[in-house]
Amino acid sequence: LGVNATEVAREGRPNEPFAKQAKQAAKKFLAKAKRIELLTDTEIKDHYGRWLGHIYNESGESLEQHLLQQGLGYHVAIPPNLSLAECLYQAEQQAQDNQLGLWSSKGISPVNAKLIRRGGFQRVRGRVTTANTGKHWRIELDNYLTVMLYSEHQHRFTRKWFERLQGKNVEIQGWVYKSRGEWRMKLETPYGIELL
Repeated sequence: LGVNATEVAREGRPNEPFAKQAKQAAKKFLAKAKRIELLTDTEIKDHYGRWLGHIYNESGESLEQHLLQQGLGYHVAIPPNLSLAECLYQAEQQAQDNQLGLWSSKGISPVNAKLIRRGGFQRVRGRVTTANTGKHWRIELDNYLTVMLYSEHQHRFTRKWFERLQGKNVEIQGWVYKSRGEWRMKLETPYGIELL
């Protein structure tokens, strides 16, 4: 929980930046541990049936924090599993501040919203050209990408803050997908958006 690493080579695709390093760091962390503990959060399994949890060694060190501090993954806060979100966010900030791994010049640069051509996990930058607060709040980045904030997640934001995004440059981190012929992203927590 809380971390999304880049993809290792598969199905004819090459390794994404720092994917091998993340895999090696995770293997080393687990190999050195005398005991591994899985701390579950609100959900025990995801909709694919995969186990969800935070991995610790016998010294209380977190695998997620270990990877994030080195810039070997992105922090992802997915409700309702948010008990360690602030701690993991701070770990990612350390890597950003020190320009490590994915945050270095050898990492993956954010994609301009107008240049999105594929789905999947991405960091997207753009100017908020529209900010609407109806049943589901939505912002448009560069009149091209729609960012949805569904009603069940609005309690983590204020309407005033959301409306003030109009005209601001932002970076949103998450999964891009196509719906009704347009590119979209979901925003579920404040950890997924940064004002630039």
